[in-house]
Amino acid sequence: MLITRHAAILAAGLLLLTPVAGAFLFLGRRLRRRALRSARCTLVVKLGGSAVTDKTCFETVRVAALRETACALSRSPLLAGTVLVHGAGSFGHFHAREHGVSRGTAHSAFSWRGFALTRSSVTRLNGIVLTALLEQGIAACGLPPFPRWVLCGGALTDTDEPLGEVRSLLSRGVVPVLHGDAVFDEARGAAILSGDTLVEELYVAGIFHRPPGEDGAALLRRIVVGPSGEVVDLPQMRTAAHDVTGGVAAKLSAAARVAAGGVPVVIVEVGTVHAEAALRGEWPERCTVVTGRGETRHTRACA
Repeated sequence: MLITRHAAILAAGLLLLTPVAGAFLFLGRRLRRRALRSARCTLVVKLGGSAVTDKTCFETVRVAALRETACALSRSPLLAGTVLVHGAGSFGHFHAREHGVSRGTAHSAFSWRGFALTRSSVTRLNGIVLTALLEQGIAACGLPPFPRWVLCGGALTDTDEPLGEVRSLLSRGVVPVLHGDAVFDEARGAAILSGDTLVEELYVAGIFHRPPGEDGAALLRRIVVGPSGEVVDLPQMRTAAHDVTGGVAAKLSAAARVAAGGVPVVIVEVGTVHAEAALRGEWPERCTVVTGRGETRHTRACA
């Protein structure tokens, strides 16, 4: 069964969303429908920081995972009209943490040199991602968020200009490649614009009710959300002790908001045949489905 243009695929470290409205939700806010329609974008692929880098080692790329994803994307019949967004992972996070970039210019550790080091690091990763795509024959061009995307108190401000650049590339058959970045914030001076916090830590087969390395960890085949985006009928979940980001349940909130709007989300493992199936527009055999209550038009439970 093929996934329709109005379905969404959220891979573990790999995110595909149609229409583009769901995708840019993870950059900070849902964009205007009129602007999105004119973007001619049918698919967004999201590579989480943990999918393309080893976040425990400074500026270390997961070369095999990146190469496999680029190869799978090059074979995708959905390549035309695709936008790719990747996280920073071990590129940028070390500098950003040391120099308090995410806390703004008033923080005692902040320095504009640290801001510049963070940007230098994330743009270096962007170059590596672009090289992997180009080697697979994909016409890809980087669009760094800085200085195009500006925040105010952590929320995105006017996006007409940067979206115009995305549309311009798409209209010419080029794949725009955006990434997590250090940006200006009109209220805080500086901030971090994340590519997508939802998938940076998820690089397993789907969503499990406990850390997948533990005995008895069970893959959740289906997660249902209510009309307001609240997760319902979710088994009790436990996260690893070192997870300070709110755990998997917190990371599901963005997917839940998308599903509540009638766009089903599928979570699969990056670098597997299931991720490749998703890139072909097919339903993966092994995955987790996040869907609205009573929504059956575009979904089926994964095997």
